[in-house]
Amino acid sequence: MPEPSAQLRRPLGVSGPPRDPARDAQILRAATELLTEGGYPALTMDKAATRAGVGKATVYRRWKSRAELAAEALDQVGLTDDLVPVTIGPGDFARNSLRR
Repeated sequence: MPEPSAQLRRPLGVSGPPRDPARDAQILRAATELLTEGGYPALTMDKAATRAGVGKATVYRRWKSRAELAAEALDQVGLTDDLVPVTIGPGDFARNSLRR
């Protein structure tokens, strides 16, 4: 069984203090609340950080963009469980959309 501190270890080559999973949960909860209140336009990295009580840099260390944060927040609450990814193949869509 891994030691409890193993969960807080950062990957090799990454500096800084260990990441606290509770802080991740705070940020995701804040993001979910913002999405619930006003949809995607209401979610910003700055608002999520403020609501979670962390610095904006803390949010950006974990998620590179607002879209990534929103996707993980929605995934965590189970809103993406039934979604099936769709891939649009090359060619047909672009060619047909240009013809009129």
